[in-house]
Amino acid sequence: MSTPKIAQPTDPTAEGSLRDLLGPVTDYKSYIIVFCISTLLTSLALTYVYSEKYLAATTLLFQPQEVTRIRQKETLAFGAPLPIPPFDLIYDNLQLLVQSEPILLEVIEELGLDIEEPVVYQGPWYVQLFQRSKDWIKQLRDDTWTILKHGRIVTDDPKTAALKALRKYLSLIDNNSYFFYLTYIDKDPVRAARVVDTIAAKVVRSLVSRQQEPGIQTRKQLQRLRDAKAAEIEEYQTALETLLSGNNIASVNLETDLTMQRYSELSLEQVQTNAKIASARAKIETLTKQLADQSTRGLQPEDYRRIKSDKLAAEVELRAFIEQRVTVQAALTKLEQQLAKLPALQHKYDTLTQNLKTAQRDFIQISDPYHEADVQANSLLSEITVPHSARVPSVPITPIKIYHVALAGGLALSISFGMAYLLAFARSEHVAKAVSRTVSNMVSMWDGVERRNRNKSQTAYTGPERRQQVEQRSDTNAI
Repeated sequence: MSTPKIAQPTDPTAEGSLRDLLGPVTDYKSYIIVFCISTLLTSLALTYVYSEKYLAATTLLFQPQEVTRIRQKETLAFGAPLPIPPFDLIYDNLQLLVQSEPILLEVIEELGLDIEEPVVYQGPWYVQLFQRSKDWIKQLRDDTWTILKHGRIVTDDPKTAALKALRKYLSLIDNNSYFFYLTYIDKDPVRAARVVDTIAAKVVRSLVSRQQEPGIQTRKQLQRLRDAKAAEIEEYQTALETLLSGNNIASVNLETDLTMQRYSELSLEQVQTNAKIASARAKIETLTKQLADQSTRGLQPEDYRRIKSDKLAAEVELRAFIEQRVTVQAALTKLEQQLAKLPALQHKYDTLTQNLKTAQRDFIQISDPYHEADVQANSLLSEITVPHSARVPSVPITPIKIYHVALAGGLALSISFGMAYLLAFARSEHVAKAVSRTVSNMVSMWDGVERRNRNKSQTAYTGPERRQQVEQRSDTNAI
């Protein structure tokens, strides 16, 4: 191969000439062609070394929920309603949830991503040799990079490695809308689709659980309060029943009314009885006087017997009235005692009734948020839905050979052009003169250093020869 021509300095008037501008490229065109062809072939070979990757995707639809509440409530922050979250905040929260460890670890356990698959080489011997070589190159690359980072070979446990791989190849795409695209890249297209579907299902289940959890906790708290109020209501009802049954009454108010009515009737009857007693006594006194008066006058026997009989009847009637009065008095005394106990009984009954009403009102007030929490705890609606399952991809997304080869060709062409101009500049006269001048200066500097060292060594020597040289130099200076 002939030696490339050295680019000569051109006339200033011809600096804009295209031929002079592309002179280094034409001089080193053989080197450029060889470099670009070798780079293209190497990049094409590397595309066969790297494993094919497949992209599986599914759609996540964000649907704002309309919540119906039994009792109107509003969440405030510093006295103002909470702001509506923008799309960026929704996307950030959803992305953190998708890549969170609880979700990914469940996916790893469910799909067995931490289990190392056995490597089986199939096909002719040259195919197996190619596969073994490719795996060996990958392992060597990973070990080399690990040594460069840590100074030794460090291997992650299978679960951590699977978690890192999921986070590396899992992505969530946001289009500033209610639609999000969940994608995953894997060597196995079927596994890529399964991972996407499983993660989407886990995200929906996690959001449902997050939505139900406050309702479940609130329902538990309100359930304890409802049970306590129900027990309190039952206790007050039992106390009221015991109070009424212990006093043999059905109602305190009704018993009070009946007792007062009975007391009024007995009081009236007592007054009437007293009047009858007084009337009977007056009649007896009158008959007694008649008997006394008639005995002195000589009353007829028939009249005397009649008056005597009337007197005896009046006396019997008087005794009956007196006994009736005693009975009425005893009944009045009993009613008075009963009426004396009724105010305390009424107060106790009213107190128990008021406590019962208060407990029932509290129970009703607790029941409203309890039912609301129960609805929230049993809600199966999620803010995120999956409209469709991931489709198993059939076409790999990487490596795309034309892209790799074109990129490598462009880089090779740029680098080779730069090297051509650099070599042309290095072989120019300006660089040669600069190098020659630098070398001359370094040689001169080195000669000067050696000369100074030699003079120092001669000055330090004081033998006969040195003294003779000094005397000859002195004589020469004198002449």
